[in-house]
Amino acid sequence: LTAGGIQLAFRHGRRAGQLAADYLLRHGPRPDLVLERELPNFTTKRLLRRALDLAPPNWMYDLALTTAPMQAFARRIYFANRYSRDLSPEEFEARVRTGTGEDVVTFEAARQK
Repeated sequence: LTAGGIQLAFRHGRRAGQLAADYLLRHGPRPDLVLERELPNFTTKRLLRRALDLAPPNWMYDLALTTAPMQAFARRIYFANRYSRDLSPEEFEARVRTGTGEDVVTFEAARQK
C-alpha cells in the first residue's frame, strides 16, 4: 500500500515533464519555480505525525486498560445487556420497533439470548 503517494508522484511527475518540455521547447518558466508553488507541503500531515509521536506508548495504554475504572467502562460498552431489566416487556418492545411498526425483537427473544 502506498497511502496515496503514488498518485501524487504520477500527477506531479507528469506536470514536471510538461513544465520541462515547455521550458526547453517554448522558453516557458523554470520548472523548479513553478513546481515549488504547486507541490503540496504536507504541513498538516507533518503536524499530525508529530502529534502522534508525542502520544503515550502502547504499553501505557495496555497498563491503563488493566485498571478497574477502564475495565468497568469497557464492560459497560462491550458487554451491556441488550435490554434494561426495569422496563416492562411492552415498553421494551415499543423501544425496538422500527419506523415501519414491525418488531425487531420481542422481549421473550431478548431474554432467551
